[in-house]
Formats: sequence, C-alpha cells, structure tokens
Amino acid sequence: SAVMPIGKSWADQYGKKQTFFGLYSVIFGMLTEIMFWLSFLDMFAIMANSILFGYLLLEYVNWTHAVHNIGVAVSFCVLYVRYISSGGSNIRIINNVPVLEIEKYIFIFYVPDFRSSHAY
Repeated sequence: SAVMPIGKSWADQYGKKQTFFGLYSVIFGMLTEIMFWLSFLDMFAIMANSILFGYLLLEYVNWTHAVHNIGVAVSFCVLYVRYISSGGSNIRIINNVPVLEIEKYIFIFYVPDFRSSHAY
C-alpha cells in the first residue's frame, strides 16, 4: 500500500510522536475542506450571476443599478423643485447653504442657460 496506516507502523518507522506534523495535518485538512466548499459556493454564485444578470443585461434589464438610478432621479427632482420654488431669495441662501452648493454643481450640467443667468 502507498499509504502508511496510522498508529504502530508510523511509530515504528519514526520512533516517536510527531505532534507538530499531526497538528499541521489537521489544520491543513480543515482549511482545505473550508476552501473547497467556499470555491464550490463561489462557482455556483458565478454561474447564477452569469445566467441571471448576464442574459438579462443583454436584454437591457438594468437591475444591478436600479437603486442608484432611482436615487439620482429622485434627488435631482427634489433639488429642481426646491430651486424653482425658492426664487433665489436671500433667506433661502442663508438657511440652506449646503443645498445651494449641491444645486449649483447639479444645475450647471443639467439645466440649460443656468451659467448665463446666475453669476457664481
């Protein structure tokens, strides 16, 4: 047999207990088993993602960025409504400086003629 049985034959050949080698073997075996199951789970996740997201993205079902897209659209609409309803009064500028800074950078890119009508 190519594998030496544990117990007496191992002790006869090497003469004493190999505690370090035994601990190393047990730890190595546990890590190997854990890594095997993690790799199996990873392969399953890759397969599921390639089927679910890969095919659906070919059909342009953009589920992976849906939350981000909705968040950007909602915040743009809220800022735009606040911009229109404020009229640029001094009270609003004093009370909402951070919102004004955000609006300045958003509306420069998305609202036509914003640069020419407001001096920043």
